Amino acid sequence: MIYQLHTLSNGIRVALMPSKSEVIYIGLCVHCGSSDDPDRLDGMAHFTEHMLFKGTGNMTNSAIINAIETTGGEINAYTTREETFVYTTVPRKYTERSLRIIADIVYNSTFPEKEMNREREVIIDEINSYKDSPAENIYDEFEEIVFRNHPSAHNILGTEQSVSLITSGNMAEFVKSRYYTNQTVLFVMGQIGESRLLQMAEKYFGIQQAVLGTPKRPKLENYMALHETRDEETHQIHYITGAPAFGLHHEQRSHLFVLNYLLGGPAMNSRLNMSLREKNGIAYNVDSSYTGYANHGIFSLYFGTDERNLTKSLKIVEREMDKLRNIAIRDNQLKQIQQQIMGHFMISNENRENLFMNFGKSILHYNIFESMEQTKARVFSINSTQLLSVAQEILDPTKMSTLIFK
Repeated sequence: MIYQLHTLSNGIRVALMPSKSEVIYIGLCVHCGSSDDPDRLDGMAHFTEHMLFKGTGNMTNSAIINAIETTGGEINAYTTREETFVYTTVPRKYTERSLRIIADIVYNSTFPEKEMNREREVIIDEINSYKDSPAENIYDEFEEIVFRNHPSAHNILGTEQSVSLITSGNMAEFVKSRYYTNQTVLFVMGQIGESRLLQMAEKYFGIQQAVLGTPKRPKLENYMALHETRDEETHQIHYITGAPAFGLHHEQRSHLFVLNYLLGGPAMNSRLNMSLREKNGIAYNVDSSYTGYANHGIFSLYFGTDERNLTKSLKIVEREMDKLRNIAIRDNQLKQIQQQIMGHFMISNENRENLFMNFGKSILHYNIFESMEQTKARVFSINSTQLLSVAQEILDPTKMSTLIFK
């Protein structure tokens, strides 16, 4: 994959992936998320991201939205545990306008109190809406159990109480002190000359004061497995189990990705989907996932089922994990999974927004973006013995925490 990478004098990296499209994608990602929320102010990173659109010293909130929407384009943002993304999609003749607006809202937002009070209610409604969706809420609650007493336990949305405490001054200080320029990437995909992009990047982003630093990403220590059952008065039983896993820079992160794909990843032919849903018809929603963070990660396995099928479901799940811990996958099966993963990657990258976001995140964390050939070599270098070793470490039943909503 051809791309160019430059660093401005203040540390902001500028990454360009050329494309012949008449549409241009522009994003800014900062290595700052809910893990960076100050004590007792959970939800700060997410609330701040919302407020970036509510007015600057140069533009009102309606002017910000209309400046992009009237082009037929889109402006949006999201927050994760360790990242904040702001991005636009516009016809390429509006490239400079998009760069100007992204720089303005990220570095010149005024966080007006009147807009804050209005947006606070929106976020509290968002928090409450998750409570109405146990299949989604259980993931956040589970991560709080696994990461207890660690910054990764901060709920991305925060709580009604913590969000109510956040002030405009808190937000201004948060951006000033946590949006490190050397932990920021301006990433662009589209039809634009490299020199032209760098000229505009210097004009709008190079003028920002350098704020250099490294996010505090403490190691996860003193983890102990916990098992909780909560009465949520749900129609189904919602069950999740899992444990801490490898971080983004761990040498075995790719092995766990393949293992997860085999067990319960996105494919319909994953072992859990075939055994729980297709063969036995006792779970409609079943999934396993692996998410890597800077210094650690999390593996989890979720399913929803009727209460009468819980015992049978658990036996099937335990059986499938036991197989992975004790029986090495055959070479022909492994090759099939590896080919399937590569097909998934190729199809995913046909979605231009997926490709664009993967590009930005990869530059942020690794300072490179792999070609499809490099990704294929990495995936196909994994062998069955390595997968068996990872399964024995990550799927160790003594390390697995569980959370049940019933």
